[in-house]
This record gives sequence, C-alpha cells and structure tokens, in this order.
Amino acid sequence: MAEARRWNFRALRVDDDVPIRELLCDFLARFNIQSRGVTVGVAMRQALTEETFDVVVLDLMLPVEDGLSLCRWLRSRSD
Repeated sequence: MAEARRWNFRALRVDDDVPIRELLCDFLARFNIQSRGVTVGVAMRQALTEETFDVVVLDLMLPVEDGLSLCRWLRSRSD
C-alpha cells in the first residue's frame, strides 16, 4: 500500500530561482513524485485551483510576496 501511495504523490515547488526549482523537481522525479514548479505566489494560487497537491515546498525569499505570507495564506485555507 505504501508503494502505491508513492506513485500518486504530488508536490508543488514555489521558487523564483529556476535552476534550483528544476533541480528539486528532477530529484523528486527519481522517487516517482510528480512535481510542478512555479515562480511566484500568483502562480501558486493558480496551480492550487487547477490541481491537488500533497505538499507545497515554498522558498522564503520570493519577489512580491514572501514564502512565509504564502504559507499563512495556504494554512488558512487547508490542512
């Protein structure tokens, strides 16, 4: 059962540093974790309306809206 869950795990990575974001997404793919990367909070919110994710990995130092405020927004709307 744990093995089956591993294949269905979805991650959203929010990071404005494209090489780092792509590196993490590639790393997660090695473990069969599907991931999607976006650069800013607006794109994060859009992705969350389009898909369901098991985990969101936030960079703290994002332009416009920092990762901590995005985390607060996310926690106010989900578990």
